[in-house]
Amino acid sequence: MIFLICCYELTKKVTNLELFLFILFGALTIGYDAIFVPTDFGRYSGFYINPNVAGFMCIYGYSLVYSLKNSSLKLFGQFVFTLMGLLTFSRTFIVIWLMLNLISLRISIKNIRIFGVGFLIFSVLIIIDETVGLNNPRFDQLMGIVKNEQVSVEEINEDNRADTWAEFYDAIFQKPIFGYGYGKFSGKLGAKGTHNTYLMIVGEAGIIPFFLFLAYISYLFYWSIYYFKEKPNLIMQTIALAMFLLANHNFFTFYFVSFTAMWIQYQIYASKQALVLDNEQNYDTVEKRLS
Repeated sequence: MIFLICCYELTKKVTNLELFLFILFGALTIGYDAIFVPTDFGRYSGFYINPNVAGFMCIYGYSLVYSLKNSSLKLFGQFVFTLMGLLTFSRTFIVIWLMLNLISLRISIKNIRIFGVGFLIFSVLIIIDETVGLNNPRFDQLMGIVKNEQVSVEEINEDNRADTWAEFYDAIFQKPIFGYGYGKFSGKLGAKGTHNTYLMIVGEAGIIPFFLFLAYISYLFYWSIYYFKEKPNLIMQTIALAMFLLANHNFFTFYFVSFTAMWIQYQIYASKQALVLDNEQNYDTVEKRLS
């Protein structure tokens, strides 16, 4: 309750630029992690501890870039968030990144330049790998593809999320109404988690909370699309959030992830209020002319 009340006040006060700078700082710690604290694990997360969550924050910050007016700052943000997101070696990050860049072409065809910047970013990754050693099998497989070497499909598909989800389907169908209770599907009680917020909700709380949550995500999608021309970043942030929740079950416990949803929601509310105010002002103007 403290989080919900205080976070709502925060969403009203923080600007796009302030949120961008805060996430940018967090993203830069991923680079520090990779260069100065390389590990055998080969995936880096910096400030965010979890590499998958770090990847989400990078793609969320990348989406927020499209709300900025300064073109230089926007390009810098695209470069940093892409590079740092790739250092997390999150497959979800890469899929969402490609999707968002295709959407950005709808905003302006000039946004195709990011695919050119991608070559520079990949070159930086190679330099980091040669300097400190990234120690990541996914990157090694990628380099193998670039060099036209034989790669292992099994290694690329290792720890596939679809296989993890499949382990919980039978249990969900056994108790679809009320679920199994808190912690049973999110790894809180020592068991393996679903790595999927939607499955976690239906598995722990049942079908009614599941549909309520789907309604909430659908609300964000509908109004984000509605305000696409004015605020294209909202639909990008919503897509990033919705797809990330397919691969992570910590929406209710990682509060900075919950905050990202609340921030989108408040931006939609603020857009609605601005539209109402504009309509009232236009009505008053017309009324004065008629009188």
